[in-house]
Amino acid sequence: MTTNHIAGRPFGINDFRKPLKELGIVQQVSAQERTNVACLADEAKKALLDAGGLSVKDRPCLVVDPLWQEVRLKLPWVAFDVNADTIRCAFQDHGEVGEVISDK
Repeated sequence: MTTNHIAGRPFGINDFRKPLKELGIVQQVSAQERTNVACLADEAKKALLDAGGLSVKDRPCLVVDPLWQEVRLKLPWVAFDVNADTIRCAFQDHGEVGEVISDK
């Protein structure tokens, strides 16, 4: 799970105790580095993913499964004449672009 919300920084493991305790998994997670917590049991991971997010320091905290590789992006300031192949090419270093949809 990655936590990276600028307005709430710095985050510490103590900031996560209350929401993790509410989910009943406080003993099943451990701190890793400054921005990650790791699930020690599959049940903890499932509980976090089912919750969809946490409130840490009264701010939303997104729960991200590192095994899930799909990401959806909205690019609001792309010129209308930029085609899907150009966008795919721009993002090719970051992985496969599965679909490009235009709001034209």
